Amino acid sequence: MAIAYRSQSAVSWATRTTTTFTAPAGLANDDIIKIVFYYSGYTPPAAPTPPSGFSLFSTMFDITDGSWHNRQYVYWKRASGESGNYSFTHSSFASFGYITAYSGCLTSGTPFGATSTNSSTSGNSGVGTGITTTAANSFLLFLSTDMQGTGGLPPPTGMTERYDADAYMADQLIASAGATGNRTQTNNGGGWGVRMVELLEQPAGGGATSRPFRRNTIVPWRRSAGGVYF
Repeated sequence: MAIAYRSQSAVSWATRTTTTFTAPAGLANDDIIKIVFYYSGYTPPAAPTPPSGFSLFSTMFDITDGSWHNRQYVYWKRASGESGNYSFTHSSFASFGYITAYSGCLTSGTPFGATSTNSSTSGNSGVGTGITTTAANSFLLFLSTDMQGTGGLPPPTGMTERYDADAYMADQLIASAGATGNRTQTNNGGGWGVRMVELLEQPAGGGATSRPFRRNTIVPWRRSAGGVYF
């Protein structure tokens, strides 16, 4: 089953103690729900408490510019009888982010494969470090932010933009497993950071192919002229 982008919603930058994401429209069981959550400011607090059922993917990614931080956390869950919205609780701090749903993803175990992070404290080009995808028909996710507010950015070549406001997201189908190469985006300057992630497809059903059964042919033993049986 091919992966397909379903829908998303976002939360803009503001100081709060609860960050609530509206559920993406059209959610169906086995969709992968991904929340990219950011803390932004000086000396951000510890990790937030995620909504029930969500797991942290990989490690927190700290994007800095001087003493300012944009801390990126990626949480995910597999949809199952979803109802209502999703809320993080945390100490009073500036937060923002977005929630995205994809269909056709791996239906058991982690739906993510290879990943990379790259960042700089300055510059106008955000570079996602290339990964080596582990399966055919994966989606490459480009998750970025910059210290000048993002917004109005072009997608990296070959990618489709999904979100462009306080943070940025784009994706791309990678038909064959292998090296993706880097993905580069012109941004608004200052410190920037990019996480690249492989999202895995659910393979088509069916186990190993077997040969059809064929009855053995029984050949009676017989004696050759030389006395050898075969």
